Amino acid sequence: MKKLFNFLAIAFAGVFTIGMIACTEVVINTAPASLEFDADGVAVTGASVTVTGSDWNATSTEEWITITPASGADGGSFTVSVTANTGAAARNGSVTVTSTSGDDTKTVAISQAAPEAASLTVDPASLEFDADGTAVDGASVTVTGSAWSAISTDEWITIDSASGADGESFTVSVDANTGDEARNGSVTVTSTSGAGTKTVDISQNAPVVVDVTGVELDDDSAHLIMTDEDRNTMTLTATVLPAEATNRGISWSSSAESVATVVDGLVTAVAPGNCVITVTTDQGDFTEDCAIIVTEHGFIIAEANLPGTMDWDSAQTACPAGWRVPSGEELQCMCRTYHHDAGEGADPSWPIDLSYWSSSTAPGIFGGETGARVNFYTLSDPDCTIAGAMMNSQQSYVRCIQDVEE
Repeated sequence: MKKLFNFLAIAFAGVFTIGMIACTEVVINTAPASLEFDADGVAVTGASVTVTGSDWNATSTEEWITITPASGADGGSFTVSVTANTGAAARNGSVTVTSTSGDDTKTVAISQAAPEAASLTVDPASLEFDADGTAVDGASVTVTGSAWSAISTDEWITIDSASGADGESFTVSVDANTGDEARNGSVTVTSTSGAGTKTVDISQNAPVVVDVTGVELDDDSAHLIMTDEDRNTMTLTATVLPAEATNRGISWSSSAESVATVVDGLVTAVAPGNCVITVTTDQGDFTEDCAIIVTEHGFIIAEANLPGTMDWDSAQTACPAGWRVPSGEELQCMCRTYHHDAGEGADPSWPIDLSYWSSSTAPGIFGGETGARVNFYTLSDPDCTIAGAMMNSQQSYVRCIQDVEE
């Protein structure tokens, strides 16, 4: 009887032990127990979760959470990824990990930050330009905080890019300011993410006005020959003073368009005679003249000597055969074109008649009564004396010309 009891006790103990093994609870662990992501979907401290204690399955009911892989063995891991948060607030979700060997589950908390509030910044907030359109301190504007569009309603302002992404730039250019005053405009930059608008102020300086003080011509006299293709026109060049004058406009005129015309400095012979070509500045009405003589043919110059004193009649007959005393117009031409400058006292508009007398000691041409014995037609340049006689000299001379058929 004692033996049977012992057997039963052992048997009973064996059954009890077996029952204890079958009822052991399976426990799983996840590490870490939570994950954090920024609004763009980037993990803050990692995106991997390790599961121990059992084989497992992982699921999430949130569409913005993805698990890779969705199942694994004891000690395996899965990675969590999230989509970018385009909402206005932070959001939370979870991943549920379930043991495949029992009913134990663990929850991994998933949190994602809200996007930063949309913003818009422009740098710099203003630009300055000189009157000629040159940027004083740069012409580029950088936009940050949002994608953007840009526009200016001022026609004189141009931007090279009408839109861009966060952190991109646009460049401003302006037309030259031809007005009398400084001017101001702007470029409006608008956020495409609802962060409002910013204004870039554009200022442009007024032109620096330099007043005209005068004008110069490259010639003050010229001889045009109608029958000579190389000498029936000429070009006068005008220089407005000073060189940096703001208004450099000029106009041209002829005192006798029947003799010579002028267009933009180009002088064209029309008929024999004298005229004055004048250039006038638009600002200040400053003028400069060029005396023009037009002849049908050219001529050459010689000198004839006479004994003793000389009167008008002897001057007329002093020239050799084939030569003659010059006319008044030719006299001016000879003095001004062939013999340099006629002097400040000479006025090409004055009439010239060889029967007049002039002083050899005074510059310019002086009119007077007809004389018999004179020093006449002496200008400030001695080479321009057409005829003359020293009062106490035994030698006189006459300047003679000869026509040259062209």
